[in-house]
Amino acid sequence: MTGDELSALVDERLRLVEQLMELTQRQVAAIAAGHMSELMTILAAKQSPLTRLSQLSKQLSAQVGAQVPPRTWASQADRQRCRETHRRCEQKLLDLIAQEKACEQDLSAGKALIQQELDRTHDTGRALRSYASVSAGFQSHAATASAGDRLDLSSQ
Repeated sequence: MTGDELSALVDERLRLVEQLMELTQRQVAAIAAGHMSELMTILAAKQSPLTRLSQLSKQLSAQVGAQVPPRTWASQADRQRCRETHRRCEQKLLDLIAQEKACEQDLSAGKALIQQELDRTHDTGRALRSYASVSAGFQSHAATASAGDRLDLSSQ
């Protein structure tokens, strides 16, 4: 693989990482706003760039370990630019991974809050049913009470 071909792969990889970072920013906003359907759309949109990024990473890894004759570069400046682009890409990839972990933690925290709210709602429903049962029993008892069970407060 020539220097120009390697440089093209590194440039494409950087472009994909930047695209994924943009989608991840939208993902963060969707999670914060609780828009789960939007989140699902964003996650689906990330699949294609992630697949391509994985392919490129494998190609680049193969080139690093390959025993090839020295790579030819148009100039030393092109080689340095490729090296710098690769370094930037690796840093952005680390940032992207950190953002993804934060998203996962935010989703887990949101899930825990939802579960607490559901538990509270369930407990409230159980208490209301219990009160309704007691109230119905009291009303039923009052309706079936005999006349001797009542006090007559009328004056004669």
